[in-house]
Amino acid sequence: MPPLLTTSITAVKTAMPAFIGYTEKNGDLSLVSKPTLISSLMEYEAMFGHSRSSNIYLQLHDDNSLNGEIVVSQPTFHLHYALQLYFANGGNFCYIISAGTFQSAGASPDARLVQMQQAVAAAGEVDEITLFVFPDAPLLIIHSLTNSTNVNDLNEKTNLYYKLFKDSLALCEQLRDRFAILDVWQAFNSMPSDTAKYIMAFRESIGTDHLSYGAAYYPWLRTTITSYINEKEGDALNIAGGTGVPKRLVLRKENSSPNFTNSLFHINRSLYDEVQKAISKNTVVLPPSAAVAGIYTTVDNAQGVWKAPANIPLKLVKEQMVFISDAEQQQMNIDVTNGKSINAIRTFPGKGVLVWGARTLAGNDNDWRYVSVRRVFIMVEESIKKGTEPFVFQPNDANTWAKVKLLSENFLSRQWRAGALPGATPRQAFYVTCGLGQTMTIDDITEGRLIIEIGLAVVRPAEFVIIRIGHWMKRD
Repeated sequence: MPPLLTTSITAVKTAMPAFIGYTEKNGDLSLVSKPTLISSLMEYEAMFGHSRSSNIYLQLHDDNSLNGEIVVSQPTFHLHYALQLYFANGGNFCYIISAGTFQSAGASPDARLVQMQQAVAAAGEVDEITLFVFPDAPLLIIHSLTNSTNVNDLNEKTNLYYKLFKDSLALCEQLRDRFAILDVWQAFNSMPSDTAKYIMAFRESIGTDHLSYGAAYYPWLRTTITSYINEKEGDALNIAGGTGVPKRLVLRKENSSPNFTNSLFHINRSLYDEVQKAISKNTVVLPPSAAVAGIYTTVDNAQGVWKAPANIPLKLVKEQMVFISDAEQQQMNIDVTNGKSINAIRTFPGKGVLVWGARTLAGNDNDWRYVSVRRVFIMVEESIKKGTEPFVFQPNDANTWAKVKLLSENFLSRQWRAGALPGATPRQAFYVTCGLGQTMTIDDITEGRLIIEIGLAVVRPAEFVIIRIGHWMKRD
């Protein structure tokens, strides 16, 4: 019985991120570098655990009263926090690829790079993945660079970080079915004057290849998410000074515990309350890519992949860590020499914190300048490729060519009616060609190649809205 041929082409999913990072649990190694589909934070926690506990540092007077401010450390591992941002901003299904546990994370940035590269390679085996997100890539930075002002030094210390990104961009172009959402790295205590330094370091380090398959975002975000603290973990609480303070003091023991001599909640309730206030005030700072991945998902589901994922307020975000001016954004948008556009995260009165850019890294490329354009082409190419797979081993003749052409035209007509392609008629929006002397030679047919050529006009975002206002002079 001949194979059943498809009667229509269905659009593939466009927003299926793969989050690559470190997890608390790994299922006895069975989940390391194994792409695992989840649909909620609860599902993630059941399989991979929680965040790593942050640390609390405080100094006491001799009478055990608080001496100075309580310091809550920022998290080292970001994946669990990043997923909170992703789901809050519209994300639903996604893949988790664990590079290892917190304990098994490589002892050096070089070792961690190898672990993350293995996770990226594993992601390449999953056809459904369409986006890459790297919340734990900052673990590849050699040191905090808190006081670094030398751009050459900055490049040297971040080269492993950007090597991971370059590898992912290369894989995106090789597979032609996915897109990378990247973060411009910045030190935690960045000053506004540092912006140009980080932008320059990114542009010099990201290379010149595969740029249309990724987009970069800056700056990092202060979220409304509080640091996770394991109240029962003795290493989380670090107290200096005081009188008679027990060693290995924990924040709070279970009420069913046989004794509470090392439970801060039970031996000094007022100090425990002060610690809780400090935790609630000290919210987590994260790279923006996870929130942006949620925005991609929201826009794709509500309007379509052809809508630019920008001008959208971010949820669970208090502020961006560096405020970007119009002049700074202009420089981020356009790098006259090499392109490498960077999308700004900005705050606008009455609107909140918005994604305020929709460019790929190929900022000087007229064809691939915009995120939505590249992702529409990825969607169309992948959809038609999958939709025409049933024609493999069919006779490579005019009858097959006509069927393939008709299927492709019907699919593109539906995209045109949905608003993905401009033009008053389908003829103005696309063309499909397939046949001997058009897309194939006799040699192609002899070698078993069926080649379809498709041309698209894709909707581009109205990036700049220009309003001209003139006064009409009163005439008698």
